[in-house]
Amino acid sequence: GFVLIFSFIFLIGSSYSQTWNAIGSGTNGKVNATIVFNGQLVVAGEFSTPGSNIARLTGTAWTSLGTGLNGVVNGLTIYNNQLVAVGSFNNAGNNVATWNGSTWNALGLGTNDTVFAVTVYANSLRVGGKFTTAGGLNCSRVAGYNGAQWFSMGTPNGVNNTVYSLTVFGSDLIIGGQFTSAGPLATSN
Repeated sequence: GFVLIFSFIFLIGSSYSQTWNAIGSGTNGKVNATIVFNGQLVVAGEFSTPGSNIARLTGTAWTSLGTGLNGVVNGLTIYNNQLVAVGSFNNAGNNVATWNGSTWNALGLGTNDTVFAVTVYANSLRVGGKFTTAGGLNCSRVAGYNGAQWFSMGTPNGVNNTVYSLTVFGSDLIIGGQFTSAGPLATSN
């Protein structure tokens, strides 16, 4: 598992160059997510070196974020000035954890199964995955967190199968996965 930077440099005139550059020694496994947090590059996934499934670049060296996370990390975002990691882990919360720059913290009860996707929408954290509860509430595979508590999404809540991706497009939250219904609506994945 290597972490690479692809540089595109435009020079005066019509010439340009493109190069790949390794960033330090990389990881010994798969990288699922990257983000910049507090001015540092953070990578997460399934690896044990340089950290337990999550690491940051400090200068030219990779270091762990605290003790790391004890399972796969599938996604990263920033919410309320904290780094949010989602996946399948339980040492810093159930599948959802925040990093404040020095320690990992749980977001309430988290979820009862794997989280694959995370984004921020309408000033709330949104997650999607295989779970059926978040914060102890029924919320089939999609849920939100408003900074104080978890909430379900949709009426009736959720979708009928796994959510793998979330993004914001204009003023809409876009959800992708293997589901065929969202609340009362029939859908096409």
